[in-house]
Amino acid sequence: MLVSTLTKAAFLISRKPTQHYVRTAATGKDLFRMFFDDEANFGKNELRPKKRPGRSWTEDELRLKSNSDLHKLWYVCLKERNMLLTMQAAYVSHARSMPNPERIDRTMRNIQSVVHERNEAYYRLETGDGASPPMRTVTSFMGFTYKKPAEEHLEPPTEDRKEYEVPYLDDDAYMMQKLWAEKEFMKDRDRKDIETHEKVVTKEMRRFRKGGPRRTVERYLRNDLSCGLHSCEPCSPLALNVMGKKPNKDQNSLVPGNHAIIVDSEVFMRFMDIFDSELLQNVIITQNVWEFVKQKAIKVYKKLNKFVYEDKDPRFSVFMSEFHHKTFVKPEPGLTDSLRHEKVLYVCANYLSEHWAGKGIIPVILCAENDVLARLKSNYGHSYSIKEYVEGMKDPKKRQLLDTMAAYDSSSSGGKIIYENYLSHDEITKGVAQGTIKKGSFAVSRENYREAYVLVDPGTMTSWFIKGVHCNRAIDGDIVAVQLLPEEEWTLPEKKMRLRDVEDLEIKADDEVQEEDDSDEVPKPKRTKLAPIPTAKADILENQRIVVSIDQWPRDSAYPLGHYVRALGKIGDKEIENEVLLLEHDIPHAPFSDGVMDCLPSENWKPDLKPPRVDLRHLTICSVDPLGCTDIDDALHCRELDNGLLEVGVHIADVTHFVRAGTAIDEEAASRATTVYLCDRRIDMLPALLSSNLCSLRGGEERYTFSVIWTMTKDADILDTKYHKSLIRSKAALTYEQAQEFIDNPELNDDVTIGLRGLMRLSKILNKRRTANGALTLASSEVRFDMDWETRTPKAVQEKKHLDTHSMVEEFMLLANIAVAEKILAEYPDCAMLRRHPVPTEASYKPLVEAAKQRGISINVSSGKALADSLNRAVDEKNPMLNRLLRMLTTRCMTQAVYFSAGTIPVPQYQHFGLACPIYTHFTSPIRRYADVVVHRLLAACIGADDIGVGLLSQANVQKISQNINYRHKNAQYAGRASVQLNVLTYFQGREETCEGFVMGVRTNGIQVFVPKYGLESVIVLQQGKGTTIDIDESCVRHGDIVVRELDRVTVRVRLDESNVQRRRIALDLIEPSTLPGLSVDFDLSESIGVGI
Repeated sequence: MLVSTLTKAAFLISRKPTQHYVRTAATGKDLFRMFFDDEANFGKNELRPKKRPGRSWTEDELRLKSNSDLHKLWYVCLKERNMLLTMQAAYVSHARSMPNPERIDRTMRNIQSVVHERNEAYYRLETGDGASPPMRTVTSFMGFTYKKPAEEHLEPPTEDRKEYEVPYLDDDAYMMQKLWAEKEFMKDRDRKDIETHEKVVTKEMRRFRKGGPRRTVERYLRNDLSCGLHSCEPCSPLALNVMGKKPNKDQNSLVPGNHAIIVDSEVFMRFMDIFDSELLQNVIITQNVWEFVKQKAIKVYKKLNKFVYEDKDPRFSVFMSEFHHKTFVKPEPGLTDSLRHEKVLYVCANYLSEHWAGKGIIPVILCAENDVLARLKSNYGHSYSIKEYVEGMKDPKKRQLLDTMAAYDSSSSGGKIIYENYLSHDEITKGVAQGTIKKGSFAVSRENYREAYVLVDPGTMTSWFIKGVHCNRAIDGDIVAVQLLPEEEWTLPEKKMRLRDVEDLEIKADDEVQEEDDSDEVPKPKRTKLAPIPTAKADILENQRIVVSIDQWPRDSAYPLGHYVRALGKIGDKEIENEVLLLEHDIPHAPFSDGVMDCLPSENWKPDLKPPRVDLRHLTICSVDPLGCTDIDDALHCRELDNGLLEVGVHIADVTHFVRAGTAIDEEAASRATTVYLCDRRIDMLPALLSSNLCSLRGGEERYTFSVIWTMTKDADILDTKYHKSLIRSKAALTYEQAQEFIDNPELNDDVTIGLRGLMRLSKILNKRRTANGALTLASSEVRFDMDWETRTPKAVQEKKHLDTHSMVEEFMLLANIAVAEKILAEYPDCAMLRRHPVPTEASYKPLVEAAKQRGISINVSSGKALADSLNRAVDEKNPMLNRLLRMLTTRCMTQAVYFSAGTIPVPQYQHFGLACPIYTHFTSPIRRYADVVVHRLLAACIGADDIGVGLLSQANVQKISQNINYRHKNAQYAGRASVQLNVLTYFQGREETCEGFVMGVRTNGIQVFVPKYGLESVIVLQQGKGTTIDIDESCVRHGDIVVRELDRVTVRVRLDESNVQRRRIALDLIEPSTLPGLSVDFDLSESIGVGI
């Protein structure tokens, strides 16, 4: 008979595979009598004996136990069971994997204490003593302390006094012998160290800002370090990786005998890929080379580390040259770091040559540069260049290595150093602390791939301009350290369009293709240049989109070095081009994992009403969204109260009810950060069961929401604001067009229409108020495609039409976002997630001011209000597009709005310039923006509807989340625009069209033209020597009396240029004016070209 604890029953007492449960509703003696006196429970074995916590008791043994002991054990087991059932109930009721973290911690502590109680009760029942018998601490007369079992009926010790006891003599003798043995061991170890080690002390003089002692570096040199050779009996047992018995025997005509190769750091940094080949064996990496590569080329170092320590590849061995008494090279005056680096190589080679004497093995030094080779050869005869060594190999597969090295060298400048060395980590840290060096994100100009900007001050959005070789091998998106040049070397961006796609790749045939599944894929190829890539699949990869990996970028190479990873598919295929688009912009688009899908509730899930959720199903609530929208995350209501005031509510999908912090679905949503909208598809942030069903506020269905409800006057003055989680039933899911028809139709007077009209009237008041405060109304070039969903191809292109209902919904979303921002900032001033739009500098408005001046319009940029008023006045009846073009230029003069954590910048910089409000955040779209999910959690914690969790209380963590959201949001915008461009290419397949265009900019090599109908912008390049000139100062193009200025209307021919199969592009030909030689198509159609978008 067994007493056991399980999650599904309090007791199991059986000897057959049958479970008998105690009904816990019974109490007292009735329960014991019902359980223990039931003959069906006599003589039973436990169902799972291997799982039980203790031995089984026989019937006779159990009946001898006291009732009090049995009751204690039963009571503790019942407590444990109820705790587990409580956690199970919390899981079922909240549809989440576990309760909140605070409750888990508290419950686990309680369970732990109960388990201790259970063990105590079990041992007391079994032995009569507790599980942990009481102990006492005693001290001997020699000062040693011991733990002794406490005897029964002990006299309590006197307070603040040690308890002394005369122990057995053996106890103290043992302790003394132990201490003596330890002391003798230390003496013996020190003696051996003196015999086998030499102590070398080097002193480094370092100056500190406030003075201080000199720093002394002690280095202990040894004579028992392994050389790594298998046949060296004293060394081989000490080596991590052991080289072969006959290394490289007869493998190379240059070195006919057995040999090992000592490789210089430059060889690893330039030609690391060749070491994947089995042709290179018995490679010795000296410690100075190891440390140099670690400091200068982290990716190469990681690969070496994988070879040596992770794979334990016997081809590689590390020799600890800096700690060997025969190979350590002491720094000396006049011995530069580079010369010492070379000296270590030939000192190691000479030592190993002497150490291996009689074994017939020669150490060989391999280097990459000719000047280094000359110095090494003068000190050690067996020194060669890596190219010489590979050419001397007897294996015909050496051709692969030579081709790889040649491919790398093909991008080289013939040994000429192009770029400066990177600073060390210590130098960067010191410079950042002193303020002479700034760290920031490297962003390549989208107009000129030879220019870039580094955001050095996120608070003021200050960026430093970098050009040409000063970009120093950085790639778009890198975090870099930058330093100001002397002021006389400062320059401005050149007004020249250089919109180049990825450099044409010279694909070379190879006998073998190098592939790495875990390599870093290269996004944004339009702003990245790649070197020739050796591959055996040149014929197969022709006309294919491929993925390549950048391996390194040497200082003497004009291009980064990389290798082929995989092919995506044929150029021009719509699905492949979409895949390329997503990869270019680093959009996560893989199917959701099983772990994410396991977090979802059942498809039959139904909401229920539990406090503190408020029942709002009686309100007339409706949603207004674009046609075809399935992820409806906001709804509105407006009604008049009995006191004549108005109640207005914004109801947002309660995504956080399903997406709990720390779960797999939450981590995936945080990584994706946003839903990406392409022309023919949508890449969801959340699985469709949530985004298009359970979270979507469909008409006529009950849904959980997070509501912000205002009580306001009919003049839109807010009197009260409430926030609560709610349960709603939307009365209608309308499109913008349907809602506009409801409002405009005088015959409709149902509750939904009345509510919409109330919302429309209030929204106009709110809009007027915002505009008076200086809010800007900007413009974009957004267009919409009418798609054929069967073939996923565009049938027609139409500009997005603006309706009053667009503004109506926008105003209340803005109002809700501002209200929530104020609430969470008040509660969490150091970690609230906010959104800001930095104030542009007056200098950044220069393109706008100059373009408007060409049209005789003055733009005042002294403040947001002045700018808004200037734009409102900038109207030309003869050119209705002028105002829109000026607003587009205004947008380009500004930086993007960004998310950030409160407390990371001064409070005045929190403002959102475009919206003219001091505090702002995003709350209204949690289905498609992770920032809104974070804000929902903060707001829920503010009103006590949920726990905030530890992660959101960390300012650093919130800032980290914000940075990822900013990155994903920016890339999602670019991906959306690229999708439009891709569909424009598809639309113009086999057709041309003459369209109206407008000159948006004059560059030194052409004019930049915007075509509103298709939302595209491109450059028409000026053909030199045709008589047409460009005046950059006046921003115009001249030929005789014909002058074309910025914002002028022109006529262009839009066509598809497929002359380069790898770079299909939209080309513009200037039709009108037709009298500009070198620009106008009538003068030289054969040479007139357009630059790809």
